[in-house]
Amino acid sequence: MQQPVTNHISATELQNLYTQLLEIKNKADKEGVVAHGRFTLLQQQTENLQKPVAVHLLLYLHNQLHLFLQYMLQFDRYKKAVTTFFTNHIPDNSFFYEQNLRYLFIQNLARRLFADFSAGNYLETGIEPSVNLLINLISGYEQGKGRFLQQPVTLADIEKLPVFNALKQQNSNLPLGEYMKRFFPNETAFTFSAKRLGSIAGGFFMLSVRELKDTLQGKPNLFSPLLAQLKEALITHNHAQVSQVLNKMTQLIPPVRITNPGRSTTNFKVIDIQGTAPPNSGVTLLLNNNIQFATQANEQGHFAFDKTELQPGQNTLQCYSPQYHFLYPLIPVFYITFLAAFPFAGRIDPVTQQPLTETAIEFIWRCANCKNYMFNYSVEDNSGVCVILKCNGKTFYNHHQKEFWTQ
Repeated sequence: MQQPVTNHISATELQNLYTQLLEIKNKADKEGVVAHGRFTLLQQQTENLQKPVAVHLLLYLHNQLHLFLQYMLQFDRYKKAVTTFFTNHIPDNSFFYEQNLRYLFIQNLARRLFADFSAGNYLETGIEPSVNLLINLISGYEQGKGRFLQQPVTLADIEKLPVFNALKQQNSNLPLGEYMKRFFPNETAFTFSAKRLGSIAGGFFMLSVRELKDTLQGKPNLFSPLLAQLKEALITHNHAQVSQVLNKMTQLIPPVRITNPGRSTTNFKVIDIQGTAPPNSGVTLLLNNNIQFATQANEQGHFAFDKTELQPGQNTLQCYSPQYHFLYPLIPVFYITFLAAFPFAGRIDPVTQQPLTETAIEFIWRCANCKNYMFNYSVEDNSGVCVILKCNGKTFYNHHQKEFWTQ
């Protein structure tokens, strides 16, 4: 059950909760198959707790950590149940139809749940009912097995079953992922929602149009070998194949990354945001979840959002490419905290050697060339040239202009 969230949460409490989560994860999910992308993001956010964090983020992390704790405990129950069941049971031609049908139902539900755990599905809404259903089905199967067998089997008969072959080998401690692939060769789990499939289909058509243009212009197209595979997987509803093709595509198209700002705090109200994206692709910036800006990456894949104004306190930056959003549906969040302060605080005018203070802001200029702050009358006394040695700048900004506040 989800724990209640209070308004009095310390970073230390969250660190302890995170440590508890890691202990459970290292025991139940050594291979890191459970909600890998979402857990990595939570890990990054938790590790940033050494820096000042807004109250709403502490509340969010507290809730996410509790959700992951419950999710990992349910995965531990699931893992123990399926490992024991498929180690000890296998359908046989001597079984009645009803027995085989129950086995196949358990097998399909186990496949679907493994896909859900891998994708992080039902993390917020709770996956426990599905795990309970699986365990109840297994219990019912084992209780009714004797009624369905035409003849009892001996221990020697059970040990001859193929499922035990891998376990008889020395040091055959198979990872769970490998175990699932070996004993569940036919992937039938529906790992994508209808909305997600629609996004993937849209990406397929976009890439197909690009392929056609390249063909008409006599240019090679990197995606040609994969488009036919993706089309076939979408038509046949082969979700495992869809996932494999998407993974191959991500090796050809880099994700969108923010490279600047490189720090998580700033005293500048206005900052320049820079990053890398697929060459010539559109890039969208989502600021604080509600303000959107758009730009275009150049041929080298570089993009910039100049003079982006922050709010006091913590801000969230998210950049993604609408064209390739179907490949990278999870958008990383970059947190930057604007500590409201005057960027010239603590500095001294090079000519008068007087401190630059808030009360004198009407007389303070910033050089467009060297980015330093100084009194305007010092510049005027220097024939309108920047007073910083070897700068020679002649363009300046005052506090009414964004460039005065830009990092």
